[in-house]
Amino acid sequence: MLKETLVDPEFITAMDKYREFPRGGKLVEECSKSVVLFAERMLGIRLYSWQIDYLVRIQGAIDEKTSVREFVALTSRQIGKSTAIAIFSLWFCVLCVFW
Repeated sequence: MLKETLVDPEFITAMDKYREFPRGGKLVEECSKSVVLFAERMLGIRLYSWQIDYLVRIQGAIDEKTSVREFVALTSRQIGKSTAIAIFSLWFCVLCVFW
């Protein structure tokens, strides 16, 4: 089922919580739990809010081992779809603790 995401100021604020680094956390340990922290802390890439939502949903499907294995991003051109998937692929291969 396709679900439209409206990127408004409220959505952007909600996605900012995923950028927060846990107090007293160790870099590699926390980045292995969160693809968003991996992108922003280890790679130095600031993600768009829609990318955070997209990556968190994919990560959640892996974490929960759901049957959902297909995700669609309908966006304009040159907005970071390939970058988001490249970041996720790198995180999954190097740091993912879910498998």
